[in-house]
Amino acid sequence: MKRIFRVLVIVLLVGFVVGTLFFLYNRSRPRQVVYKTTLAQHLDIVKKTIASGSVVARKEIEIKPQVSGILEELLVEAGDKVEKGGVIARIKLIPNLLRLNDAQARFKKAQVNLDYVQKTHSRVKQRYQEAFLSGKISDKNDTPNLIALNQAEAESKTAKLTLASAQKEFDRQKNLAQKQIITEAVFEQTTLILARSREAYQKAQNHYLMMKAQTFDAMQAELQEAENSLEQAKEEVSSSWNNLQLILDGISPLSPEMSNTLVRSTIDGTILDIPVKEGAPVVEINTQSMGTTIAVIADMKDMVFEGQVDESEINNIHMGMALILTIGAISDARFNAVIEYISPKGIEKNGAVQFNIRAKVTTDDQYFIRAGYSASADIVLDKRENVLAVDEGNLIFNDSGVFVEVETYPDTFEKRKIMVGLSDGINIEVLSGLTLKDKIKVQ
Repeated sequence: MKRIFRVLVIVLLVGFVVGTLFFLYNRSRPRQVVYKTTLAQHLDIVKKTIASGSVVARKEIEIKPQVSGILEELLVEAGDKVEKGGVIARIKLIPNLLRLNDAQARFKKAQVNLDYVQKTHSRVKQRYQEAFLSGKISDKNDTPNLIALNQAEAESKTAKLTLASAQKEFDRQKNLAQKQIITEAVFEQTTLILARSREAYQKAQNHYLMMKAQTFDAMQAELQEAENSLEQAKEEVSSSWNNLQLILDGISPLSPEMSNTLVRSTIDGTILDIPVKEGAPVVEINTQSMGTTIAVIADMKDMVFEGQVDESEINNIHMGMALILTIGAISDARFNAVIEYISPKGIEKNGAVQFNIRAKVTTDDQYFIRAGYSASADIVLDKRENVLAVDEGNLIFNDSGVFVEVETYPDTFEKRKIMVGLSDGINIEVLSGLTLKDKIKVQ
């Protein structure tokens, strides 16, 4: 048994020594290196830069209330489409006591003034109708104009009676003169008295007619003024009543459809967000407050890409340049866009200066683009079509120029200087020094 064990150990030692010698022998032999080669080919070289950003709606509006109160009812929810002027929500007013008291006092004052003006108008209108529309002069001496008119009328009547008496005396004296009972001198005196009476009557009558015309104009103007005052008093009552109802209910009786308690959309669009809930207090927008946002609305048919471009590339882009958008949430589609804005001022971000750009997006009805989608834009800076190109990783760059290693014999290569052009970061255009048949060492 011991003899067998001894033989086994000797065999193992010999095998170990032989294996070690064989391993060392193989390590000492030189290896034959086989290099991979590739060929130049015709490609399209496109130099581009990528701008990261997001797709947003051009018109995104925050709808705020015009009155403060409690959000009584929401009539829409996020995702709903609304038209311009459409009602979004209804607000219940909480009246301000100071404003309410002022409005009530104004309404009561307007009512008292209207009652007084109505009585004045009735009195003026009655006097006007009695004086002229009935064809008679009023006996009521209410105004200085009527007093003067009545005096002129009395003087005209007195002059008329005096003229009638003078005419009667003239007729009697004429008969006596014809019978030569009185002298010619006495008759001439009667004739003179008749002429003076006629003149006095004509003068009194003209004065009366003039006073009547003046009184008519004055009373007509007085009536017109009374009617204007009555109209103004009625308008003040109506205005104060509307103001009172507006404070109490937020709705004007004259235009209930234009109530400030109804929050309306200012554009056609889609509801993006409703940051408040029913029953929540809301504050009106004014010079001292930004107001509570009831809803955010955007026109989803007019979308733009907003992104940033590095300062090293900004001089290579221009207005009207085409972009190709890739939206992260819609990875299987590409969208066209056109640059319409380039910021004149850069913003430092993470140690690099970035410039904001905006591009109009051409949407496709097949896809629904939501506001805020992240996107990247490929901006084509330069392009070469169907040119000879090689993999840029196989080039050798040094101070003398650009070189490639071309196979002359199997596994034998020589350095060859070439001229290169546009590069897209992977492939580079070869202007001279290579052909399609040249085998290039893969570095």
